[in-house]
Amino acid sequence: MLKSYDWHDGAGVLYFNPKGIRRHAFPHESLQGKQSIRSSAHSWNTLFASVSFNQYGRGFPNGGINERGLAIEVLWLNETEYVERDRRPYLNELEWVQYVLDTCESVKQIEALVTKVRISPIHGQIHYFFCDQSGDCGALEFIKGSMKFYRNELHIPSLTNHSYEQSTTHANKQQSLRESREERLSQVYKSKRRKNAKRENRGSLARFLSAQELSKSEDINTLQLGLDALEQVKIRGYTKWQIAYDLKHLKIAFRTNKNPNIRQINLKKLINVPKQVSLSTHACSTIMTYSLLRKESGELSSFFKPPAFKEERAHLRKRFAHLKLPKQLADALASHARQCSEVHLEQKLSE
Repeated sequence: MLKSYDWHDGAGVLYFNPKGIRRHAFPHESLQGKQSIRSSAHSWNTLFASVSFNQYGRGFPNGGINERGLAIEVLWLNETEYVERDRRPYLNELEWVQYVLDTCESVKQIEALVTKVRISPIHGQIHYFFCDQSGDCGALEFIKGSMKFYRNELHIPSLTNHSYEQSTTHANKQQSLRESREERLSQVYKSKRRKNAKRENRGSLARFLSAQELSKSEDINTLQLGLDALEQVKIRGYTKWQIAYDLKHLKIAFRTNKNPNIRQINLKKLINVPKQVSLSTHACSTIMTYSLLRKESGELSSFFKPPAFKEERAHLRKRFAHLKLPKQLADALASHARQCSEVHLEQKLSE
């Protein structure tokens, strides 16, 4: 699974999220005054360890992979309209990513739980893309206040910044044009067009066509080749992170616009780092972080360290300033994220 993170802000933090933690969603609806429909912030147990790319605080990932080989990523979608408020427990648009990583092993399981909780946004108009070890992929969107979950209907396992329906309609139209005699291009022109595609900023639908072609390629069989393939959908000035996930071996390779060195994460190795420190280490004390602004290359397990609250808060204030969101909200989110309660792993963990 490949991801090109295209955004105006490239700062971020990698988090190792251990299993055995009780999470509580940020209760932002309760801060909005009296509401006609009351519901509570969701709580759940972390069943699986994960590593995630976070730009907006601990517990609020933009994407990541868990120890069962399930990966999920978010992309911006201007037409997103979330479902209206109801009495289901809620979490915000990025907490839902953490919820999936914490509790699901497969796309099939995501499909089963997606109606149990409600996504209540704080800011982002996004849609979601996810794949598991079996090769099953899916997407989740909210269009005109209705949820659309694609799994068996996801014939093209790609997503950009148009809805999946718009993107596939465009892809089918382009396929018809290519098949018509009048619109056929010579092999020479095709080659030139592919080379130029690296240098030109192209729209979401054009990038979807490129992603469609990448999804068909059998030559992309290493993390290095995956990162190289992402150059086909790079947007000059906006592509901040390029990420390649190996779902079978639980490995990640990535590079950023600030550090072109390839950095790698072996989740299996990262899970064992806390065990090497102490066999009695509590799950809450084994949360670890790594700043994407650092300059290392290679495998990163030895560079992860426990999070520092002041650093987390300062990072979050800067990110919220970019979005023109209040500093007080950043502080509240940072303080909330510090809360961590242990779950006894010998007990059966359930939602």
